[in-house]
Amino acid sequence: MKVLDPKASYTFSKIFELKLIAKDLAEEFGYGLTRKRLGLPQYPGELARIKDLQNRIEATLPYVSLSSRNANITGCNRPNPLHPSRNAD
Repeated sequence: MKVLDPKASYTFSKIFELKLIAKDLAEEFGYGLTRKRLGLPQYPGELARIKDLQNRIEATLPYVSLSSRNANITGCNRPNPLHPSRNAD
């Protein structure tokens, strides 16, 4: 299914305004999209509170929208541990 009009001109901002699903947009250009944990190089030294940070990131990632320009936290009115001021009252 085509999500973009091949005769139209799009800016980066315009694509975000369309609120397309990231997977559909990737497929439009012949790519796939997979969300998975990456195994990146590790810092060998000690980092204070790294486990707390890892837990916060992993708790939040499932709610990060890839179709939002600011990657706002979305879904189920759950608290956002990275932005307490955005939590529902």
